[in-house]
Amino acid sequence: MLEKPDLREDAIAACLQDAYGLCTVQVVFLPLGADLNTAVYRAVTADGAPYFVKLRRGDFAEIAVALPKYLSDLGIRQIIAPLATRAGRLWTDLGPFKVILYPFIEGHNGYEANLTDRHWVAFGAALKRIHTAAVPPTLTNSIPQETYSPRWRDIVRRFLARVEEELFADPVAAKLAAFLTLNRTEVLDLVDRTERLAQALQTRPPPCVVCHSDLHAGNILIAADGALYIVDWDSPILAPVERDLMFAGGGQFGAARTPDQEETLFYRGYGPTAIDPTALAYYRYERIIEDIAVFCEQLFLSDDGGEDREQALRYLVSNFLPDGTIAIARQGERKEAKKMTDARVGALLARLERGQRRTHETLDALTADQWETPVYPGDPRWTVRGVLAHCVSAEERLLELAQDVAAGGAGAPEGFDFDAFNAGEQERLADQPSQQLLAALDAVRRRTLAWVATLNGQQLDQVGRHPALGQINVEAMITAIYGHQLLHMRDLPSATRYREPA
Repeated sequence: MLEKPDLREDAIAACLQDAYGLCTVQVVFLPLGADLNTAVYRAVTADGAPYFVKLRRGDFAEIAVALPKYLSDLGIRQIIAPLATRAGRLWTDLGPFKVILYPFIEGHNGYEANLTDRHWVAFGAALKRIHTAAVPPTLTNSIPQETYSPRWRDIVRRFLARVEEELFADPVAAKLAAFLTLNRTEVLDLVDRTERLAQALQTRPPPCVVCHSDLHAGNILIAADGALYIVDWDSPILAPVERDLMFAGGGQFGAARTPDQEETLFYRGYGPTAIDPTALAYYRYERIIEDIAVFCEQLFLSDDGGEDREQALRYLVSNFLPDGTIAIARQGERKEAKKMTDARVGALLARLERGQRRTHETLDALTADQWETPVYPGDPRWTVRGVLAHCVSAEERLLELAQDVAAGGAGAPEGFDFDAFNAGEQERLADQPSQQLLAALDAVRRRTLAWVATLNGQQLDQVGRHPALGQINVEAMITAIYGHQLLHMRDLPSATRYREPA
């Protein structure tokens, strides 16, 4: 908090004497942070030793001190452990406050001092150790579990409704009401988008690890000697790693580097990891929604706070700047979606190309006589050449259907008779020699590859009717083109020396 609480310094000194046995000669309030429930002081003892005194009012969970102590004891040197009282506890009481004592480390937070390349790498390495630490059940049982709760989203919805009906006498509250009214559409879009992402994660919850949950620049301390520390463990949570990873490249560290530059350096220390794009997008949007909800509660439900009120409003408004967290979150979501789409398209292209190579390995090995080898008995009988003709016509038609569905069409008409279609195509292509059919197969596969390379995620997810498989999406239709051809190649006589790909 920026304004000193109504608490005498000699009361803090007496508390430190009684609980920690420290004889303090100076206790100085430090106007730091945006949390109205937390005040911090610098205390100096008679022998000149400095200490960092944290006073926490309101909700307090012992895990907020027990967890960093445990992680520090594991040797994670980027964590400053709280000091124990003479009774062995990691905190003591002073009126409405919990008092927590730390060694005082001279330095600046990540807002005041830009992280260097080395700091970003160290940050990533430290967080990887935290995420992979073996934390015993005696501690994890006290850590909240991620539920993707609608709490903050519901609060924002209520305040949006309230500002339409109320007038606020307090000037800061009035400014906030006007700002929310002006940006109502964007805020509701954020809430709805976050809701959809939460529902997706509840359907398939990712694995959880111990997370700090609040790794913005203000909770990164850069010491005078250049060491980096992760501070303020008030809200640990068992959540997917993206709960913490969202801060690197998420617009929480100022404008010294681009999001991509932050991520590149951070993951150099953290190491390769598979990012869940849904979880990453959810946490970035949810963080913004939480900020809006918390600042609305602070500014609409109370007139307290003094200078903290104006600062709270500035923090909230900064999310909406052209280079603010909302723009970065949207850009990050688009980037991750494109990466996912590129991976999906790349996998489809690789399959189609591999399938065509295997088809050629099979057919190029045939002698002239083998082209007339029967494959499917019956009337009419399909020879190897007939199977090739079927593969050509089937891919031509399936490509047309997939293109129709990708453009928003229905796909194959209901009741499509593919037996009649196949018979008609066999008759149409009956006089084409095998080499001409091979050229036609290559041509249609080139068209398929060229079209697949242009697809975006929305098109891949479009659903329509496949003549044999029913309602499936475009991605599955393309996979079916690949699979259909290889299934027929598998049925060719063993003389073709065909081997099914692994």
